[in-house]
Amino acid sequence: MPLTPDRFPGGREEESVTFYTDSLTLPSVNGEFRYVQGQGFRFYQEGVVRPIGLVQTVFEKLLTDRTTTSSTFITLFSTTLTTQSPSNYLLIAAQISCSQSSSNNSVWCRLKVDSTVYGSSSSANGGGSLSILERVTGLANGLHTISVEYRVSSGGTARIRPSTFPNSESAQILISEVEA
Repeated sequence: MPLTPDRFPGGREEESVTFYTDSLTLPSVNGEFRYVQGQGFRFYQEGVVRPIGLVQTVFEKLLTDRTTTSSTFITLFSTTLTTQSPSNYLLIAAQISCSQSSSNNSVWCRLKVDSTVYGSSSSANGGGSLSILERVTGLANGLHTISVEYRVSSGGTARIRPSTFPNSESAQILISEVEA
């Protein structure tokens, strides 16, 4: 229930909300999980009711095993997002847990929005956990492609196998459009 300033004159009401996800239907397309959330909730901030600023959120998780021996970047997975305002910005968090068949070589990943690279990360020898956190500003209204690409440094095989090794290898991305 939205709170309004005239509903509780001179005071605040404390409320808590619990969300249960066991009844959600999780759509799967081409082996990737996709979750989209709409308008943000309203919260009190210094006695004023206002939107939290979250416009939309997209979550992608790799469900199928992927490997590469390429030393040039190839797409691990990608998604699209239609931004609502050029003054908004995107907060993007990508995480990859991988292994490398050669303990002397690294795995690299990078984040791209449309054709621009916004961040990259590399593992130490033999793989590991790679993370990218970026704030992307200045995007025009409309459809944008956000992708995570990966490669090996020089030899061996980069492996991201969430199906075969669900407790140790994974890849996911969380994209939030936020009002500026």
